[in-house]
Amino acid sequence: ADITALSGNQSLQNIDVRNARLKTVTLNDLPHLHGADLSNNQIESVSFPNVGNLSYLNLNDNMMTSFSGLESLANLRDLFIRDNGIVDLSTLTAVVTQTSLYQLDRRLWGRFLFDCPTLL
Repeated sequence: ADITALSGNQSLQNIDVRNARLKTVTLNDLPHLHGADLSNNQIESVSFPNVGNLSYLNLNDNMMTSFSGLESLANLRDLFIRDNGIVDLSTLTAVVTQTSLYQLDRRLWGRFLFDCPTLL
């Protein structure tokens, strides 16, 4: 499955693409997109250039190994990212300082706080 064709849709506000076997997600130029449910796929990487109003993102149950691709989401408030294979925490700092994280694997959250105690 490929959802790249949604890019450029100036009126799209929410997308729900659960269980679609997506591996890579690139959504570009969606100025009014506020919510995206991409859970239960096989997503390994994401990219959201010019999707500045996205405030809700569900990436639960995918194959993400890092937070790369989320740094540009300045209005992201709700990030659901449990049950992924995240091992690279280096990009989490940029996301955490602007986001209310929910459903983050507790082991991952504990590791992050240990590695970045200045955020406490």
